Amino acid sequence: MDAIDHICLKCKHFEKPNGFGCRAFPDGIPYGYPSNNKHDKPIKGQTGDYVFTPVEKGEVVGLF
Repeated sequence: MDAIDHICLKCKHFEKPNGFGCRAFPDGIPYGYPSNNKHDKPIKGQTGDYVFTPVEKGEVVGLF
């Protein structure tokens, strides 16, 4: 899977300023996750119940 196609880059919970992290994985998205490019339900070890939520047109993300 190419990084450019990774769903995390299209998710409103993604945060780039602190590295490759998000609200579900504030210390960094685990290497190789999501291997199926799908995060539709919380997984063990993540923070909260955040799942993939697509960025809507015109929405600014990565600054939470």
